[in-house]
Amino acid sequence: MPLRSAASKRSVCLLWWGAWLTGCAPEATRYDSEFLAMGTTVQLAVLAERPAVAAQCSAAIERRLLRQGIDWYPWTIDSSGELKRLNAALAHGQRLPVSAELLALLQRAQQLQQLSDGYFDPAVAPLIEAWGFADLNQPGVQSTLPTTLARWQHTHPSLADLRINGRDVSSQRTDLHLDLGAIAKGFALQLALPELARLGCHDAALNLGGQVSVLGTVQALATVAIRAPRSDQSLATLQLKAGESISTSGDYQRYAEHNGQRIHHLLDPHTGLPVTHTQAVTVVNTDATLADAASTALMAAGPDHWQRIARQLGVREVLRIDATGAIEVTAALYARLHWNPAAAQLHTIKQITL
Repeated sequence: MPLRSAASKRSVCLLWWGAWLTGCAPEATRYDSEFLAMGTTVQLAVLAERPAVAAQCSAAIERRLLRQGIDWYPWTIDSSGELKRLNAALAHGQRLPVSAELLALLQRAQQLQQLSDGYFDPAVAPLIEAWGFADLNQPGVQSTLPTTLARWQHTHPSLADLRINGRDVSSQRTDLHLDLGAIAKGFALQLALPELARLGCHDAALNLGGQVSVLGTVQALATVAIRAPRSDQSLATLQLKAGESISTSGDYQRYAEHNGQRIHHLLDPHTGLPVTHTQAVTVVNTDATLADAASTALMAAGPDHWQRIARQLGVREVLRIDATGAIEVTAALYARLHWNPAAAQLHTIKQITL
């Protein structure tokens, strides 16, 4: 776990690829750590007066995220993984008592599945596997896809089929299989921030695979760049406020080429097919869990439904890029963005009032 300190104690700055983060505080040093967890690269920046405090925070967050990466990933090779065990129990028609953390995550997922009219639904897990995205390192369409897709479209299990009774989780549907990847990172961020504060890191920014959350006072604000899906340019930058989180779902992160088409892991839960009408959706909210799930839901909802679903979810700061590269952005978010002139000239930009 590498821990690096900034050279200056009075003004410290760092450039992160994919998320540009700047933070400044007097009489504090910036310490940066980077590690792998939850199938992605995690970057943590903290402002602290002593390196021991920063190291303690980094080590604690790494342990937490490594454990959650096992417990919340359905295809882990670790037999102790809690979601893996839950899916096995559901497949046998059995109930499973779950931890308080997983219980809270499942309950929040059910709430957001309902509010999004099913455009966010972890029950797409069998299709994630059939499309070839269970293996994070080698995406590609599997030979079982046609059979799995046809069966899933016919029976269409949903998170609404999950039953929660106290700590016990069960379902009458033995074909219900869950993948929490579209909400787990946001939920992990939301749990990590209070842990950082408890350990004495009150000014921090945590980047979990491109979703960034900020903790602290005005001195620890973060500036993040929103990437253009079809290039390495940034479209715009945004200064996050303390307590905010930004999440982007896009078709450019985990994808494979199949018969000349871009196949990616963001599926429409109503059809089981990869989304084709949208390249990316960015959501900013003070609720990291909501931002994570909402960016996925609005990606699937598409041009006809995303504004209605955004209102139902209660998110006001949204940027959507359609299949042609045209941008729709809510007025609340547009007012905060600093556009890259060169990139912005390549896109049409339309303001939306929710």
